Amino acid sequence: MEPKPYRYFRMQKSESPDNPATSGGGNILLYDDAFSKRFNLTRVLAHELAHELYRNMAESDRTDLRFATNWGMVKQKDGSERVFMARRGCYVRPNGKNSPSEDFANNIDYFLFDPTSLQKCTPNAYAWIRKHFGDTFKKGVSDAK
Repeated sequence: MEPKPYRYFRMQKSESPDNPATSGGGNILLYDDAFSKRFNLTRVLAHELAHELYRNMAESDRTDLRFATNWGMVKQKDGSERVFMARRGCYVRPNGKNSPSEDFANNIDYFLFDPTSLQKCTPNAYAWIRKHFGDTFKKGVSDAK
């Protein structure tokens, strides 16, 4: 069974300030800001595709990633829900503290576009991405026709 293609939509404005795009369920919403000089559209797309990658990873891979990057997890008092505790240390972007998914998407962005900063700030994330996706995981031009 072939994976469904992502669907892209252009919208005017996000409800969250300074948010150029949103993704979920195979849909990527690009707000007008994504096309402005404030943002690099290629990086915005890489970030949103990284969210989709995270959502589609096996739970064992997400657990391994959270362990490697020192995210904590606690259960609610009634045991019904897992809550992730922000890891200590450096984040390539402050909003990485929001969730492991946001942290992962930021780290993928930096792995592709500013690997030196990622290695310096979060070497465990850099090592995990390189180990799981290999040296071929990089930005570039596809030779597919």
